Amino acid sequence: MKSSSRKGFILQEILCCIIIMALVLGISLRAFTGVLRTYLEARAQLKTMDYAYMAFERIKEDLHSNTDSLAISGGVLYILKDDSVNGRYIKMFQSADKLRYAVGSTTYVDTPVQNICVGLKSSSFRMENGILMIRLVFDGFELERGFQVEY
Repeated sequence: MKSSSRKGFILQEILCCIIIMALVLGISLRAFTGVLRTYLEARAQLKTMDYAYMAFERIKEDLHSNTDSLAISGGVLYILKDDSVNGRYIKMFQSADKLRYAVGSTTYVDTPVQNICVGLKSSSFRMENGILMIRLVFDGFELERGFQVEY
């Protein structure tokens, strides 16, 4: 075998190895980006669900301790606590994509606001037979929970 044909054969093998490695790298990269995208979507959904459950827990705490009255008007939930509570006036409402919680000591107006849930598409409050139903709608899923209201 001539030395020039041997060099050509070795170069051809090296070129084939480079092409095969590029294909393997491309396939691996595509698989990795797919897994990463799925992971990031699942993480965002779990984070949103965590926000929703924190909001539900906050509502549960405030509904089941020293509540005098409860009203729903125009998509806003108003909770009035008894006189022993510092923040007697609680207002829950949606503003943009956030569920906001305002607590005041003298009135519902001009009170400090906390964001207890983000990423909302819509929210709704309704009363059914002494049960407060709260629905939170997000991208791709919605959660609804009922709270027994006893004064």
